[in-house]
Amino acid sequence: MSEMNEVNKFEGKRRESRERGDRSDGRDNREKREKRDFTREAPYAKDSYLSRVRVIADYQFGKGAGAGLFPDDCEFKLSATKRVRYILLGKERLATLRANDGRLTLSQIGAKRLCDTLPAPAYRVFVKDEVGEFVAAGKNAMAKHVTFADPQIRGDDEVLVCNEKGEFLATGTAVLSAKEMAEFNYGVAVMVRKGN
Repeated sequence: MSEMNEVNKFEGKRRESRERGDRSDGRDNREKREKRDFTREAPYAKDSYLSRVRVIADYQFGKGAGAGLFPDDCEFKLSATKRVRYILLGKERLATLRANDGRLTLSQIGAKRLCDTLPAPAYRVFVKDEVGEFVAAGKNAMAKHVTFADPQIRGDDEVLVCNEKGEFLATGTAVLSAKEMAEFNYGVAVMVRKGN
């Protein structure tokens, strides 16, 4: 019986507050939400895209790579789903953001910028000078021609291919880890995307 009285007291208070005009039933919150200002800048502004791709580059290639690879005046081409797809400097493509894993693939210009930014031997695969011209022409770097590879390279990493003097030749995807490149005498070490 006392529970019923409690419910009736509550209903009575609710009815009184409605008659007084109090809006404690949640309608005032709805009105506040409707009055919110949605005219402010979108959460993904140009500088947000820039900071996002710089963080991805820092994660993928090491601290400081993002700032060296992507200057402040970069432009972005978005995919149909409004995500960053291409990073451009003027009319030249620096990198592509892969949709399947969110990592960067570099163009020749982007790879040269990264080569200038990263201290050697970071993300570099060094090949014999005698095969340098073939790799620069876009041919794959074979494991038997690798003289040295950065120990932190894993399979499927984006790498820079250089000759024994340290001159940039090409960019591509590592098929083998650095340890495997040193131990294998056959097979592809780096699938070269584009030569110099």
